[in-house]
Amino acid sequence: MCQYSLSVIVTSYNYEKYIYKTIESLVNQTEKMFEIIIIDDGSTDNSVKIINQFCSKYNNIKFIQHYDKKNHGLAASVVRAVNFAEGTYIAFCESDDFWDKKHVEFLLNCIKSKQPDIIFNELITINTSHNKEYDKYVLYSNNFLKEHSGKNIFRYLYTNPMPTFSSSCVRKDILMKCNYNSTIAPYLDFWLWRQICIDSNIYYLEGCKTYWRKHDESYDMRNHIKNINRFLIDSNNLLLQKINISYIQKLKLLVNFLWMSKRKFIRYQMDIIQKNKNL
Repeated sequence: MCQYSLSVIVTSYNYEKYIYKTIESLVNQTEKMFEIIIIDDGSTDNSVKIINQFCSKYNNIKFIQHYDKKNHGLAASVVRAVNFAEGTYIAFCESDDFWDKKHVEFLLNCIKSKQPDIIFNELITINTSHNKEYDKYVLYSNNFLKEHSGKNIFRYLYTNPMPTFSSSCVRKDILMKCNYNSTIAPYLDFWLWRQICIDSNIYYLEGCKTYWRKHDESYDMRNHIKNINRFLIDSNNLLLQKINISYIQKLKLLVNFLWMSKRKFIRYQMDIIQKNKNL
């Protein structure tokens, strides 16, 4: 039986410049009763060497790699780490981000008192990309999540108000039921949030802080997002497969796809999903 109720997953890939700070922020938490799962996705820099330095000092760090030690992508790494983790809840800290020292203390208190399905916490930007839009995005995100804490937010998820894995914590059994085959790889988090939020209320944890780095080497900066409408339709179709809708509704979906704009069709799909959800 696992002694921890919380596992923290760190996915690593060629971030030797940042990963020391990431792991340091985890081992220096005021609350020590949690496990750290670090999975390396075939790094070719000194990331593994840095990780092993911490592993030799801290018993609650578990380091894993893919069996062939090659690069398999973010989704495969997250799936492997989620299956390996023993905690009832799983939080994420990406290897170029870091946490405030009381982050785990806040999370465990929230888990004990609220037992929510999914927690999002306060986000602070470290913006070296010179793109001011990220600062506006984080301000919007914090305000939106605070306003909707305790509520279902699926109807708003035609955009992504939760910009990073590093500010999330989810019950493991929920993550185990998710589909990870995102049609746009850098949007894996949004792909998961749409599946989870259809049937779960969110909880926002103010004061529990994640420091989110935005830099030119960021995953989403290197892999520019294209065709978001196609992504949303694919995500909606996945959800439609999990609910029971009538033949008439299916026919209406087909007809409306032919004459509606993509954005209106996406919202129409979301309305059908929300009215018939039975996940």
